Amino acid sequence: MVSGLGAYAGLSYSHTDVDGYTGGAAGAANLVVPSYDIEKTDIHAGLRRTASWTTVGGTLLNGFLGAGVGANLSGDSSILTSYAGSGTGYSSIVENDQGAYATLEFGLSGEVAPGVTIAAAYGGRFNDEGNEQSAMLRISASF
Repeated sequence: MVSGLGAYAGLSYSHTDVDGYTGGAAGAANLVVPSYDIEKTDIHAGLRRTASWTTVGGTLLNGFLGAGVGANLSGDSSILTSYAGSGTGYSSIVENDQGAYATLEFGLSGEVAPGVTIAAAYGGRFNDEGNEQSAMLRISASF
């Protein structure tokens, strides 16, 4: 087994621009999403542990585990969406992360056949205002 421990840091920027729309559903129900334009800048840093090892069957596996902290430097917009139907209605607010947050990520990849690799990963950002989570599964083939 080969392993390592390293630090990472980054600055990320995202820009989301959505043209407003109204979606019709069964009956008289409508989902109303206004036009919005959001810019967001984050800074983050942490530690990541990596490891590579070979299974008894000869498959090479690569894994990682990382944890860190981050903060939103700019962009604290919120978007109000609404749904109205016959006898039913609700509104929801979508907000950008604000302030500091903790991060956690881990993943594993391995070559399952010559030239075929499968990778899976999870990432999450957590703070007292909510969380954001993502999962990824990738199959790569080379010829």
